[in-house]
Amino acid sequence: INQTLHLFGDGMGVSILKNLSATGAGVRFAGGYCGIHDMTIDQNGSTGIGYRHGGQHSNSSNLIVKNQTGTDYAVIVDGTTLVELDSIKVQECAYGIGVATTTPTQYVRFYNCSVGFTVGKAIYVGTCTDIVFDNCYIETGNTLGNISESVLVDGGINIIFNDFTAEFSGTH
Repeated sequence: INQTLHLFGDGMGVSILKNLSATGAGVRFAGGYCGIHDMTIDQNGSTGIGYRHGGQHSNSSNLIVKNQTGTDYAVIVDGTTLVELDSIKVQECAYGIGVATTTPTQYVRFYNCSVGFTVGKAIYVGTCTDIVFDNCYIETGNTLGNISESVLVDGGINIIFNDFTAEFSGTH
């Protein structure tokens, strides 16, 4: 989607966008002033990115991204400025949230977000400036032996984690 657009659903778990492609992305915003609200993106085992946000001056809220496999992140915020993501939940995905995975990014705020994942990285932060994770949570489940990193900050400036919790369970 490369234009100003907000998608609104009837609630997480109620309005579901189901990916039917084995490798394709669920939802991708490339334009500014965009967002997705009150929905679930079910990647249905796809290896593609569940939700990719590249637009500026945007916000999304109350979103679940689930059932993503492979080595892409379930949620990516990349090449953007001034974005707020509130109550984004990553469930049963191989990788969690990636910020600035390929393109510099700045002024992004994550509020009340959670990542439940099984392998790879829960949160990756690349070349970016002023990224805030506020009241966010990571839960590994029972497959701790496969996790490479829970949080990896690689080149970011002014990355802030407020009221951040990571809970690890299972054997490794």
